[in-house]
Amino acid sequence: MKARIILTSIVLILLLIIVWQYVAHATPPSIHSSKTKVADVVIKGLSEGEIKSKLLQKIEQWRNKAQIKVAYLDEEWILDPQLFRFNVEDTVEELTEGTNNPLFVEYDKQLFYERVEELFSQLTLNEEEMNKIYEDIVDKVSRLETSYNVQIEEYLPVTLVQEPLAQVVLQVDADWSGYTQSIAIDNRSLFSVLDQFGEENDLHIIATGIYQLILHTNFSIEERYIQNKQPSFTEAGYEAYVDKKRQHDFKFYNPNTVNYTIKIEENRGRMYFTLMGPPFIYDYEAVIKEMEQIEPLTKVYNQEGLEDGVKMIEEGAVGIRVVIERQKRKGMFIETFARLKDYYPPISTIEWRGDGREDEENKKVTKDSNEESEPRDDLWGIEGEKMEK
Repeated sequence: MKARIILTSIVLILLLIIVWQYVAHATPPSIHSSKTKVADVVIKGLSEGEIKSKLLQKIEQWRNKAQIKVAYLDEEWILDPQLFRFNVEDTVEELTEGTNNPLFVEYDKQLFYERVEELFSQLTLNEEEMNKIYEDIVDKVSRLETSYNVQIEEYLPVTLVQEPLAQVVLQVDADWSGYTQSIAIDNRSLFSVLDQFGEENDLHIIATGIYQLILHTNFSIEERYIQNKQPSFTEAGYEAYVDKKRQHDFKFYNPNTVNYTIKIEENRGRMYFTLMGPPFIYDYEAVIKEMEQIEPLTKVYNQEGLEDGVKMIEEGAVGIRVVIERQKRKGMFIETFARLKDYYPPISTIEWRGDGREDEENKKVTKDSNEESEPRDDLWGIEGEKMEK
């Protein structure tokens, strides 16, 4: 009898141990406080299995929304979220209580380095700089940040990004003899010629030179005027007119995260405009796509006091309509990103006759005639503008 009781007790104890083990493994208690998180995911009250399941769900949501960019000036590379490898098992095993834990994540480092060197080939990134960029990206991804931009120029020493990028030369008169100036074009800022050079007497040369210079950049033109008549020191399509009294300004925007410098210097009757700064990914230029000359009409008038058969002629000027495309190039790649349209109306030729008669046919005046000498109040040439012919 006693042996039977002992055997029964042993069986019950074994059953209790089995049940306890089952319950303990099936529903393990959570040991985590409310301050313990993984990539901002609260895990309080969750079992180990539930934590893993929730993290896998969050990672999948992140893959569907994430946009991680690596950019330098106007070139960018969007990393594929599917190429990031998350290790949930190790993450859960290595949790630190009371903190926001990052996920264990990896990205093919060799692939990353090769892609950066291919896209940004004009840059020379050392191993330390490359590792820093890589680690910053992995750190952001380990916290499941869905939007993150890496600007490579922020990792470069300032000494590496100052070099001549473009130069423009204009013929000037003696009034500019010895002129020199250096101006800063701040990053992500709007530049105004009037604000910078408002005290100068003649801003036409300066505005035109700067305008032609930035046609070699990715800067956007925000405000630009031209005169009625094409100036002698530049071709049609390459003028920027500034008038302080009329508040006609030339403005442009630097979209990059780095500063540039424009140096202006006169030497032997020529004004040199030079852009200094970090190299662009693309080559920029302005290309004339359309050029139309509009012949002037002739107006004939009778002039008292002139002898019969005597003529006085005031020569007019040919009108010009021009379309310029701003293009960026890299190897075989060419893209037009802006169109500029300028129009100089024809100026009629005036003929004064002393025979007392007027040639009604030649006196014909059309809307194409224009004798104004003052600059127009309208805006021409601004990027994206449409002008009907």
